[in-house]
Amino acid sequence: MNVSFDTCSDTMPEGRKKVTHPVGLMAKMEFVAHPDTPYTGSFKGTQHVIMRISDTTMSDPLVGKTAPGHGIKLLRDGMASANWFAMFNLDG
Repeated sequence: MNVSFDTCSDTMPEGRKKVTHPVGLMAKMEFVAHPDTPYTGSFKGTQHVIMRISDTTMSDPLVGKTAPGHGIKLLRDGMASANWFAMFNLDG
């Protein structure tokens, strides 16, 4: 998994096998910052955001445990996107 963390790209690194979060949903979003924000760049707001939510493994309605995660991709002109992701844990 370090390959993903160490690669600055908007595509999956070649040869990297997708082990977790095999299925997810994506949505286009807009990031609206507070009007008085002191931040600049994407944190001042952007219309071009992609969000993905997924579960670590395929869900089973008979098993109450899930391990959801989400990722945000802020698209930027002339450079790789700015990204963040979060997940509580792998155990569900």
